[in-house]
Amino acid sequence: MASFSNAPLEIITEIIDALQDDSSTLRSCSQTCLALLPLCRKYIFRSITLTCGPRPRVQPRKYYRRGTITSFRKILDSDPVIADYVQNIIYRMGDCDIQNGDEMPRILGKLHRVRSFKIIGCSYGDSDWNKMHRKLRESLSRIIQSSVTHLEMEHFRNLPITIFIPWVKLTSLTLKDIQSTIVNYKTRKNFSPELVPQLQSFNFGVDVSRYVMSLVEARRCKDLPVIDFSHLQTLVVKVADHSDREAVNALIKVTEMLENLHYEVNDFADGYKGLAASINPSSFSTLKRLYLHFHLRNHTQDPLCGIDVELKALSGLTVIEEIDLDATVNTSNELGKLDSVLATGFPFLKQLT
Repeated sequence: MASFSNAPLEIITEIIDALQDDSSTLRSCSQTCLALLPLCRKYIFRSITLTCGPRPRVQPRKYYRRGTITSFRKILDSDPVIADYVQNIIYRMGDCDIQNGDEMPRILGKLHRVRSFKIIGCSYGDSDWNKMHRKLRESLSRIIQSSVTHLEMEHFRNLPITIFIPWVKLTSLTLKDIQSTIVNYKTRKNFSPELVPQLQSFNFGVDVSRYVMSLVEARRCKDLPVIDFSHLQTLVVKVADHSDREAVNALIKVTEMLENLHYEVNDFADGYKGLAASINPSSFSTLKRLYLHFHLRNHTQDPLCGIDVELKALSGLTVIEEIDLDATVNTSNELGKLDSVLATGFPFLKQLT
């Protein structure tokens, strides 16, 4: 390895940077030269996935393996410096985590530079936020509050709206399969009244509409929102029924800087109804990209889900530059309705896919 020791540090760094997505090569390099160890660890431990392993009743006990949580905790105990490399975490909870207030909190207590955090509850079980061990809830809230900017949460019941109040560093939020707890927001404890989470990106799927409506409508002391959606630049939504559509329209109304709208409709003929009327007038000068994906497996009177009517209502009002249309319909003849409005109604349009 004399060649490495003689090479300039800038060259070595460039080589390791080029290998950042090749995990196996990085692991090999980290074992060949002590000087390469910290450079490789920067990427080896940048993104980690933690899980307690499969459920014993799904697989025979002899095939049940302890997950990565205990193993990673031992790594951090032996070399605390590794914690500084961790920026992205995927945490898949299992039955063993719900009542365990020791392992995961010990890990989270050592991590201070996490930017992206994805928490996946037990889709097969009862991931009730209120029934989780107190130490685990507190450690999750603490790390999100301290450093996390991108958060994804899936498969949780009774997730209190108020947990978002102190998470003021969040800029991106994704919610899937979330059920809410109804609380009196104005009587809750006041957390940093001058600070409110201001999202730039929000993504939610089906079965979350009631929770989203609560987030949009909730007000705390001094009539402040729990989350400020007015600065949203990217909104990604999936609609399958009236409640989903109502939540989308309510959210679009409060966004004032929307640039990218990803709107997917699944087997709901009226999925786009009210879209044009819901767009905040301030977004007419910022909305540049529309991604419209709709899929109808059954015959309906309107195979286009009303998108032709909504685009016609938007024509001449926006500065849309790009439209991506992904449609699964029974007949292609209906797509002709879009020709005239797209040809003349969007003077800034540069790309149609």
